[in-house]
Parts: sequence; structure tokens; C-alpha cells
Amino acid sequence: MTDTETDTFEAKRRARKTARSLVIGGVAGFLATFLVMQFVDAFAVDRLGFSREAALLVGLIYLLLSIAIAFGVFLPDAGEKFLNVEDGDELREQRAMLSANDVGSGALGAALMLAALSGEGAVFGATPGLIGFLALVIVSIGANVVSFRRQDELMRAVNNESMALSYTLIVIAGGGWAALTHFGVVGQPQALDWLTLFFAIMLIATFIVAGLRGMLATR
Repeated sequence: MTDTETDTFEAKRRARKTARSLVIGGVAGFLATFLVMQFVDAFAVDRLGFSREAALLVGLIYLLLSIAIAFGVFLPDAGEKFLNVEDGDELREQRAMLSANDVGSGALGAALMLAALSGEGAVFGATPGLIGFLALVIVSIGANVVSFRRQDELMRAVNNESMALSYTLIVIAGGGWAALTHFGVVGQPQALDWLTLFFAIMLIATFIVAGLRGMLATR
């Protein structure tokens, strides 16, 4: 096979993998959102409102990413077909780190979803919701500490850069929102809105840093 043929083959393989990932992600996202909203409609006393729905969707993104990575970790030969890795061996080599990180991310997403579904007029009461939220956050912190200890130098650098960027984005977005509220341009954010903002920015910052490092290019 010539170099040109090899390049063409690789380009087609990457295009197929990208398309496969988009289709799987789109279908999974649609089904998960549909099921969650059906659950909410069945058990919520009142309409959740924009703040709760936004928190629910951001938490769901965390949870879906966690499920996708868990699938790849436990079934690496299948996971390599849609996760952005070189091959199944890469997933096997990083299984310990990815598993811990996966638990941390999933717990964080579940915590935000639980917060959105707790309180007056929601699915769960405030007290059990708070207890569950704190428990999930503690699990997330513990799992992420374990994951950090198992990360290589590159992943630690990505984490550090993501945290630094998150801080900057939170100051810009949160400070801008507060300023606009102060001048009466927008309404006052609820406490849940701030939680959603923090969670969303952490996720966005991670993707930005990974993209700048070329880690999002299909492999």
C-alpha cells in the first residue's frame, strides 16, 4: 500500500469513526433526555422551570459521558470504535485511572441532577436531596483524588490547565451575570443557576484545553 493509499484509508477510517461517534452520541442523548423528562413529568408536582431543567440537562451530559467511558473501559474492543483512543490497548492501559475518573464524573453529574430534582414542587424533598447531594460530591472528590494519583504528566497538566481556565471563565461569566443583574438588565440568578454554571464551565474548560492540545482530533 502506497503512502497516498494509506493516507486515504486513514482519512476514511477517521471519518467513519467520527460519524459513528456523532450518531451514537446523538441517539443516546435523545433517548436519555426523553426518559428523564418522562420521569420528571410522572413524579414532579409542578413544572420544574428553566433553572431546574438546565441543571438536569448539564448533569445528564456528565452522566452520559461517564456511561460512554465506562462502556469503553469494560469493553475496550467495542469502546475503541467510538471513543477517541488509538486502540483498545490504550483503554486497557488506562483502565485504573479512567475508572476512578469515570466514577467521579458520574457522581458529579448525578449530584447536579439530584439537586435539580429536589426541593419544593420537585421529585425529592429538600432534606433527602441535600444528604444525597453531599454524599455524591464526597464520592466524586474521593474518586477524582484516586484518578489524579494515577494520571501521567500529560493528564495532570490538562487537569491543571482546565482548573485555571475554569476559574477565569467563572469570573467572566459569573461576574458578567452579576453585573448585568445589578444594572437591571437580566433577572437575579437562583442558587441552582450558579451550581449549573460552575458544573457547565468545568466541562467546557476541559474540552477547550483538550482541543487546544489537539486531543480532540479523531484518532
